[in-house]
This record gives sequence, structure tokens and C-alpha cells, in this order.
Amino acid sequence: MSIAYILYILIGRNSSIKEEIKSFIVNWKKLEINKKLIILSGLLLLSILLLILFYPYIRVSNLYGIKRSWEEIAVMLPRPQSYLLSDFSLLWSNRYGSLFDGLPLRHEHQMFIGLVPLLLALIGLFLGIRSTNVNIFIPMLGMLVICVLLTLYLGGASLWYLLHKLPLASAIRAMSRIDQAFLFPIAYLAVVAVDELRKRNKWYLNTIVFFVFPLFILEAGLSSMGTSTKDSWRQRYYEIEKSVPKNVSHDSVLFFAQQSGPPYAVELDAMWVSIMRGSKTMNGYSGFLPPNYRYEYGTDCTELPRRVLAFMKFTNQSDNLDLYRALLARVVPINFVNCDPAWFENPPQK
Repeated sequence: MSIAYILYILIGRNSSIKEEIKSFIVNWKKLEINKKLIILSGLLLLSILLLILFYPYIRVSNLYGIKRSWEEIAVMLPRPQSYLLSDFSLLWSNRYGSLFDGLPLRHEHQMFIGLVPLLLALIGLFLGIRSTNVNIFIPMLGMLVICVLLTLYLGGASLWYLLHKLPLASAIRAMSRIDQAFLFPIAYLAVVAVDELRKRNKWYLNTIVFFVFPLFILEAGLSSMGTSTKDSWRQRYYEIEKSVPKNVSHDSVLFFAQQSGPPYAVELDAMWVSIMRGSKTMNGYSGFLPPNYRYEYGTDCTELPRRVLAFMKFTNQSDNLDLYRALLARVVPINFVNCDPAWFENPPQK
């Protein structure tokens, strides 16, 4: 999209992309050597700054071995039927359609944007390409087509396989969420359709006002998304906050059990409570879990020594009993039910 808008600014309305490229080459040749060096130096500086920006992410990825396998990526690459799936829509629900039975992680493939926005976008694209302002629509169409083709998973294969091992690209797992990026050009094209039709004929305007808009509102209104109340989140936070023992030392590490609610919500609440108290915590929510960590552990206190031992193994200090005791002494388990005091002196036997 960024490239599309830049091209629109550079190209304008009355010249072709080919002519602009030729013009750029001619003007570049005419530039003095010092101006060329300034431009190239600026581009080099921007490249270096980009590398500096991403260096910490690359370092963490290498340090912790955070890599997405192709098998993990493939299950969330869009299939052709992903663009037609919307289990949350009461109007277009495909929950019982056999076409979608084979989708892995079905909840990640809800990519149907709605019939009205889709039709408006197609009309906007058709009218836009036929207009004098064609230079903005061709790059936009190219962007959409390229993104779809690059990420489409068909017959067990995808062009994304050629890119998935590249630095940073390897961290992208949920490619089906690319439809969130598509919403911007889709919305732009839909507005173009409404604007162009409004200009052409009063009958078109009446159709938009009395038919298209109500249908759009109806379609959006018949979508049922998962929701939760603000009070439920606040209440859960207050309950966790009240469970923290009094006079916890500043050096302590809080570790909250997953007593109630979905695991991700408990982890987020635990992080927030710890931040507000200025304390450290062993809780956290991420798309990755270190080896031997469990995503769901409930109130099982064996998760505490498990995580400490996993950290010691990661740092090649598995035999350091003094370190184990020092780490356990700092941890304050909260809302666990079966913590054995002996674990604070010696690791539990496997």
C-alpha cells in the first residue's frame, strides 16, 4: 500500500509508469556526482538504521531459538476457502459447510470481509481502472494480487515457502491475518465506488442511500464477535491483586496460578498486577514458550520448580544446587495448592 501511494504521488494523473521510469533514469544521469553520493549515502544510512532497529529482535530470536517451522506456518496460510469463511456472521455463516471441514485451526481462517464491502470494492476497482486516475489503482491491484498469490496455500504448496526462512519473515506465523492489511485498500476502493456512483446519476445515489447502506449495516449488525465486559476484567484483576501477600520484598518474583479464566487472561492480569506493584513475575504471555514450560498449568505448583530447572538448563547450570535454592527463595507462589516446602531446598524427583 505504501508503494502504491508513493507511486501515485510521484507519477500523477497524466503519465504512465513506463514514462516516469524513463524520466527518472534520464534525470538520474543528469545529476552531478556529489548529489548522487548524497542520495546514495542517505539510502545507506536508512538501511543501517533499519538494521539497528531490527537487531535486538534478530538477537533475541537467535539467543532463544525462536524460529517458526514450516509446519507451524503452513496451518495458518490462507486457503482459497479461507476468503469465504465467516463463522461469526449470522447472515453468511459457513459453520456447517463441507467445503471448510478440512481447514486446520479454523478460527484463524475467518477471512470473509462481507458481501457488501467486497462488491463495492470490486466496483471501485473497475471504475478506478477505467478512469484517468489509473496509476493508483494498478499498483493497488498489483499489491493485492501479489500478497494473495504469495501467501495462498494450495495443494500442499505455497510460494511463501521460498520466503519463510528469511530473517524477520520467519517470525510471521499467522499469515491468514493478512486480511487485516487488506481492509485498508478494500475500504479505499469501496469509497471510490460510492463516490463515483454518486456522481454519475441520482438513481445511483438513491440506490446507495436506500439499499446499499442499509444492507451494509444489516450485514455488520448480524456479526457476532466474542466479547467480554470491562467489569469482568477489572474484577479478575482485583481478585489477583488481593491475593498477593503483604510485605512482599522488592526483590521477590511473583508467580500466579491460573486459578480461573482463560490462561492468556490470567497471564496478562498477572503481568499487570506485577507492573503496578513494581515487582518481577514469572508469568507472561507470548506466542512462544521456553522448553518444559506449560501453557496451561492451573494451580499445579510443580510448574514452579519446572520453570526454574528449565532456566538453569538453558544457562548450562543444571547441577548448581545453590543457584536453584537462591532462585526458589525469591519466588512467591500465589494461589497454588500443592507446593511442597521441600522443593525450595531440593528439586522434586522425576
